[in-house]
Amino acid sequence: MNTIKKNVLRRIKIVFAIRKAFQPLFVEIYVMVLALSGIFFTSSIFNVFENLSASSGGVGDVLAFSYRAFLNTELIVQSLFVIILLVAGFLIRDLSSRLIYNTFSEGYNRPR
Repeated sequence: MNTIKKNVLRRIKIVFAIRKAFQPLFVEIYVMVLALSGIFFTSSIFNVFENLSASSGGVGDVLAFSYRAFLNTELIVQSLFVIILLVAGFLIRDLSSRLIYNTFSEGYNRPR
């Protein structure tokens, strides 16, 4: 009987851990980390920032450089950048609603 109880409790803990790991907030963080690591492995971020600092004469120059840099990269980098922007928007929305409704300790159930 004791082994049955241990097996059931172990399975309950596994299900609880899986449910915690796949909450939307954590999935967004996982996707953000994967997309950022993809950007770092496919492009030279340090060279981009070096070129950005060399061309910065004002806000217009920085925006023009950023636009040209985005258009002249590979499709995978462009896709990862768009994914990062989308996930950042979702993260800001989720974190701000959690701050407003104070649901950090109560789980992910919040009014929409």
